[in-house]
Amino acid sequence: MSLQAMDWALRKVRGLSPTQKLILICLACFGDREGHCFISQTQISEHTNLTRETVNRNLLFLEAKELIATNRQKDDSGREISKRYRINIGSDSSNGGATQTGTVHRGCHE
Repeated sequence: MSLQAMDWALRKVRGLSPTQKLILICLACFGDREGHCFISQTQISEHTNLTRETVNRNLLFLEAKELIATNRQKDDSGREISKRYRINIGSDSSNGGATQTGTVHRGCHE
C-alpha cells in the first residue's frame, strides 16, 4: 500500500459517488508507489461487497475521468486475459474529476 496513493484517494479526489470513492480507495490499498494496483475485479468486488458488474461500471467511469488507467494483458493469441490498473495520483481530473488544492499532507493520518 502506498500512503501517498491512499492520501490522494481519501483527501484530494472530490466529486465522486460513494461507490466510486470506495473503489478508488480499494485500488489505492493495493497500489505501489508508482500507482500500479495489484488487484483483480473479483477481489475488488469481494473487498467492497459490490457486485462485479457495479465494480466494472465504476472502473470505466474512473478511467473516463482519467483517475485510473487500464492496461489490458493479452495472451499469445491476442485474447484478453486480465487487466492491470494504475491510479493517476495527482490527476487534475478529480472534482468529478479535479484534485483539491491547498495543503499537502504527507500521510493518511496527519
